[in-house]
Amino acid sequence: MRRIVFLTVLQVYAIALAAIQTVSGVRTDEAKYLMDIPYPHPPAVRFLLGMFDSFPSQEMVVRVLFSSLMVHGVWLVWSMAKDLQQEHRTGLCMLWLVSGGVVLQAGTIMMAPITAMQILLLLFLMHKKAPDAAIGLVWLFSLFTAYQAVLFAPLLAFYFWNNECPLWEKAAYVCVPVLLLALYTLTNPLIPASMMIHGSRDLGSTITGRSLALLRLWAIGGSAVLSILGTKGIFHTRNPGLMLSFLLVVLYIALSRYDYYAVLFLPLFVGGVVASSSSFVFPRLNTLIACGIGLYLLSGFVQELHPSAARSTATLLRAEDAKNTLFIYGSFGHEWQYESPLPVRKMNDTVPEEAGALVCLETCPEWERRGWELIQVQPETWVRRHQLA
Repeated sequence: MRRIVFLTVLQVYAIALAAIQTVSGVRTDEAKYLMDIPYPHPPAVRFLLGMFDSFPSQEMVVRVLFSSLMVHGVWLVWSMAKDLQQEHRTGLCMLWLVSGGVVLQAGTIMMAPITAMQILLLLFLMHKKAPDAAIGLVWLFSLFTAYQAVLFAPLLAFYFWNNECPLWEKAAYVCVPVLLLALYTLTNPLIPASMMIHGSRDLGSTITGRSLALLRLWAIGGSAVLSILGTKGIFHTRNPGLMLSFLLVVLYIALSRYDYYAVLFLPLFVGGVVASSSSFVFPRLNTLIACGIGLYLLSGFVQELHPSAARSTATLLRAEDAKNTLFIYGSFGHEWQYESPLPVRKMNDTVPEEAGALVCLETCPEWERRGWELIQVQPETWVRRHQLA
């Protein structure tokens, strides 16, 4: 009965985190995954998301699914921490649930939190001495979920190096999936192009600016408390796989500091605490502090939430029963394609005859506006009246 209660509470928590993420609408990267656009990541999870294409509420279903996976990941943490004292074990599970990585990323349709869950699963399988084939399959699936999984290759390399299996098996389990990923990348030219665009972000930033941004994401990932305890455990245990993977994540985030990468720290923090239980001190006090920080992060995030321009405009177009094609003037992301009830096309300097609605993300060009009605000022949105029902 107690387990049923725990499962129910955790699921309610997961649904709440997913619901919060729906307020602003689908983001550009989320739209790529929901629409199975073949970049910037490999196809494993995108293919699975395509199975939800026919669902009337695809976005919410996937958000709840992703959020549930992250929240219920606490059961893996619970199992990994079985050698800790009961108070420490419960405290570590609470630190997982209130970490910034879970609170801010659980309901997002992004590959970073899914990668974090896959790495937690790998750490769990290694901790339980699972069959090498099972670990190898999870590693392969992780790599074909997101390229960031490569950052955790040292975990696999040092784990298999210490195994008693033949050398060729060790090399195959670690290297063959990486080679397959490289071959896939070479056959998809959009992927390297996308990497170049993302890699050139913030090239003008100073070392101080990058360091402060990195420190901020490190703290958010584990709500500061788990960040400190986990990092201490990683270096105290002197596990080469954990340490090198941690340093690779640090380097990667320093070069490409998107906020959602903070969640990549999370499984390593858990691995550090489990590997060095002496690093976890004052569990009740630390859990209380982490809960306060997690609540602060969540409240700040909620206060900044508002429907995106794509979602608010799409809602308005549905209310106006707009027909034909939506043309957008200016640069726009894939979220417009996902949210819009009409087919979306880019407009140049003339308004095509098939246009039933027009959105200007830049200053609208001059055109004959007879028969058009302005229905929204920001972004400037027009509807062709004679094409309304």
